[in-house]
Amino acid sequence: MKKIILSFLLFCLLFSVIAPIASAKTLSYWYSDSNRIGNAPNRYIWSVNYDGFTASEFSTYLSHGRNQWSNAGISNWGADNKSSSGIWVFGGTRETLEVLEPGLVGFSALAVVYHEANGTHTYQGVTKYNRKVTKAEIYVPKQPLYYFWGAKSYRAAFTHELGHGLGWLGHSTSSNDVMHNSGYNNDVLTSNDKNHLTQNY
Repeated sequence: MKKIILSFLLFCLLFSVIAPIASAKTLSYWYSDSNRIGNAPNRYIWSVNYDGFTASEFSTYLSHGRNQWSNAGISNWGADNKSSSGIWVFGGTRETLEVLEPGLVGFSALAVVYHEANGTHTYQGVTKYNRKVTKAEIYVPKQPLYYFWGAKSYRAAFTHELGHGLGWLGHSTSSNDVMHNSGYNNDVLTSNDKNHLTQNY
């Protein structure tokens, strides 16, 4: 009996050491200003548009963002059930969304991403921390006072914030990328955007 217990304890110890090593990757790309990269196992996306956007606008902008990442190789699915979805997307007026998420104040849009440690990777010999995204909440308000916000800006905003929800932690170091922090100027993912995040899937 003692041998069985000892064998079991040794197995548990070996598994706890080997499992993190087995999940480690040597990354080929790094375009982020952060030393973390994530992976979202639950990519079911639940969404609600409270007010501000028309139903057609909201659907079009969200679909654009979802399709950009799906076409890049990160599948995601629309969902009717909020509680079983990993990514929640909220649209509406700024006033409505700032009540739901006060952290939105001062930002054009916001992704609140919850994540936990999931081992490490390396890029050119440098440690990068892998994170498991457990939940993401995305807030994109309609900007009635910002006359310069057109359809392209909204498509870019939804694509950018969804990127955070799917595991892009930090921002791109290239101003041409959708995931750069310079504003929502580009609504089409670049090779940098795609390569950086898809390598973690």
